[in-house]
Amino acid sequence: MLEFVAPSAARKGVALRHDLADDLPARVVGDTLRLRQVVLNLMSNAIKFTDHGSVALHVGVTPRGSSVGLRVEVRDTGPGIPRAALARLFQPFTRVSEPGAARREGTGLGLVISRRIVEMLGGRLDVDSTPGVGSTFWFELDLPLAAAAPAVVTEAAAGPAERV
Repeated sequence: MLEFVAPSAARKGVALRHDLADDLPARVVGDTLRLRQVVLNLMSNAIKFTDHGSVALHVGVTPRGSSVGLRVEVRDTGPGIPRAALARLFQPFTRVSEPGAARREGTGLGLVISRRIVEMLGGRLDVDSTPGVGSTFWFELDLPLAAAAPAVVTEAAAGPAERV
């Protein structure tokens, strides 16, 4: 996903960083397509609204027996979002921009769709932001651990072949 957004970041001179937890499981059960859609939307937005500095992807997990609590954060050093505007941020066709800033491309639907996807998957998507410092968009989901790939059954393990 980082490779997908890297050209946009490079054109703007925005550094891309990532921090993946060492204890990420090899496989979990989840909707890969939708999770990628959410992460790409959050990364693209962060790059779009960051004119200098960096955008960082952080992925962490909390083990929970046969599942993990997944937390994905996209942090930027963009302008930040005023507290009064945060309530409108996840409303359809609503765009929040800093006063005097150039209009940014987009319809104002990406965050709404992303939040709905995460909620449909049983999670939560939200934002923490400080004007003049940046924003962190994050989501949390519980995902079951995937069973290990089945072992290959050999003839010896299957027992003697039946003769007909």
